[in-house]
Formats: sequence, C-alpha cells, structure tokens
Amino acid sequence: MRDTDQDTGYVDLDRERRRRRRGALDELGRRARAHAAMFVQLAAAARALVEVDREILRAAFDHPVPPIYESGVRYWLRHDDEWCDLRVVLEQGHGDVVDLAAWRAAELLEAGVEARVRFVQKFIGRMDLRGGGCGFGGGFLVVAEVLAGGRVERPYEVLR
Repeated sequence: MRDTDQDTGYVDLDRERRRRRRGALDELGRRARAHAAMFVQLAAAARALVEVDREILRAAFDHPVPPIYESGVRYWLRHDDEWCDLRVVLEQGHGDVVDLAAWRAAELLEAGVEARVRFVQKFIGRMDLRGGGCGFGGGFLVVAEVLAGGRVERPYEVLR
C-alpha cells in the first residue's frame, strides 16, 4: 500500500521505503527466530543421544566399547535426518557428524570431563572467478562439534 496524498497524488518515497524496510526486517526477524528454534531443537535431540550413548558405555561390562578414535569407525555423510547411537555406528562402521559428536561427548562425560555437543553453521562453497566475477557458489551446512574443557573437537574431521 503506497503512502499517497489523496489531493495531490504525491508519493512520500521516504515513508514508502521505511515501510518496505520494516517489512523486510520483520521477515528477517521471523526467519531468524525459526532458525534459532531449529538450533534449540537440534541441541535438545543431541543431548538425548549423548545420554543414550552414556547409558550404553555404562552398561558395556562384558563387551567394553572401544574409544571412538580407536574403534575403526569412519565419518560418513548421510542425507537423511536419522541419528544412530554408538552401537549402530559400531555395527555399520561409520557415523554421521551428530552420531560421532554424541559418542565423543558421552566418552568425555563418562571420563569426568565437562562436554557438550554444539551445532555450527558453516559456509560450504567455492569461489567463482569465471568471467571476471567474484561470487560464491554453494550453501550452508550445519555441523556438530564437541566442546570439552574449553576446546573444540571435531570427530568427523579426525575420522574421515
């Protein structure tokens, strides 16, 4: 809806621009809130997976679970949203970023080290210099890292 003077037909462009900008900022705010809610849900689900892995580590008296970095499992990118506990990862021989981060966080927590899984959005792309341009092609990827004792571990990088 344009801000127009009914008698003269004059359009107040500054007011019009402010209205559009306010609408765009409202949309950005809505997207940011939805994005933040997604990260909160991911973190809650990851905490639950860490607790499942901790229970498995505690219950493994007859067949102890090897430490993640000595287990022989590898990082494998899955294109579904299904997360696996450490038993399934050991059976398959590979795990996704969240599977491996949860296992490592559980290991550290059981060893008495304060640890948690956090999610980070990383830009994945390439620089496009064709035709003299300087743009980027690619997108964003959400990865899981382990925060432990003030340092960051990325099990998916170690287990490639």
